[in-house]
Order: sequence, then structure tokens, then C-alpha cells
Amino acid sequence: MAAYTVRIERWDSQDWRVQTPDTEIEDDERTSSEIAAEIALLETVADGHRWRVRVWRGTSTDTRPDAEEHIQRSP
Repeated sequence: MAAYTVRIERWDSQDWRVQTPDTEIEDDERTSSEIAAEIALLETVADGHRWRVRVWRGTSTDTRPDAEEHIQRSP
């Protein structure tokens, strides 16, 4: 089992903006890709703008994320 950090961001015409505080998930058997995909499928904040879910293994977000899923739904 592993710990992960999840971040949800929205594109704001110039760059990505964090929309929710980073969330830590502890003792999860899923991979970072599985977590990102599941959150992207369940995410209800997408409103026609570009959104993404990023997942890091562990608690540090100083490196490139281990997984990333993009979300875009019609308003």
C-alpha cells in the first residue's frame, strides 16, 4: 500500500490554478494512474473549462506527478 497526494487544477487562460487544497490519501492499493482516472471520472466541478487531476506518490509535490488526467465537460 502507498500514500499519494492529489491536486485538482483549472486552466485560467494563462496557467493552471489550484482549485482545492492538496489531499493526501494513505494506505491505498491503487496505482497513481488508477487514482487519477477515478477522480477524473467522478469530478463534478468541471464546467466546460480545462481541468486536470494530478497525483504524486508520497507527500512531496516538488517533482513531476506520477499520473495526470485531464477533464473537460460541457456546461
